[in-house]
Amino acid sequence: VPNTASSIDELISKITVDDNEISAVAFNWKTFGSAGLKLYDQRLTMDRFTLCASGLRSPNNCIKSIVRVDRLVDPHIHIHKISNGKYVNDMGMISSQYGNGMTYNGSYSQAQINHYMVKSYQEFQDKRSKGNANRSDNSADKYDRVNDEYFKKFDINDEECLKIRRFRESTLIEIDRLKSILSLI
Repeated sequence: VPNTASSIDELISKITVDDNEISAVAFNWKTFGSAGLKLYDQRLTMDRFTLCASGLRSPNNCIKSIVRVDRLVDPHIHIHKISNGKYVNDMGMISSQYGNGMTYNGSYSQAQINHYMVKSYQEFQDKRSKGNANRSDNSADKYDRVNDEYFKKFDINDEECLKIRRFRESTLIEIDRLKSILSLI
């Protein structure tokens, strides 16, 4: 979710302007809780889940990255290995990372990754039935991590965040466009 840019392309251009050494940009999660919802309903995710974890504490210190493909050596879920250049946060500062996707110097200066880890309890149960997406179907720990403790840990509803809502109208237009394509099939 870009704060001021109107698109991801514009956001990346703003961060990397005049710096060809930037190979990757790390964006921090903004983790949204269930907002107390128990059941799924058909409203947009951005309308249903508006309460999130505050600050850059866990799990908001986790990142996702956008990387220049020509400098990508080894892709991973959060942090990627690059051949050369700088790995920066959304302020253009060197990203100080640890573990498998955490950062010491996170920022919401330019953007955030809205992460809806649990959604409603019903949707969480559906997610739980699929197991950990990071594991193969025959992995011994496929179903260990996504459990009731996971829901309790990540159902964080500290503060309201409506930043994504500025994209609501364009989202609805795109949904209608995609529905019209599907109706032709």
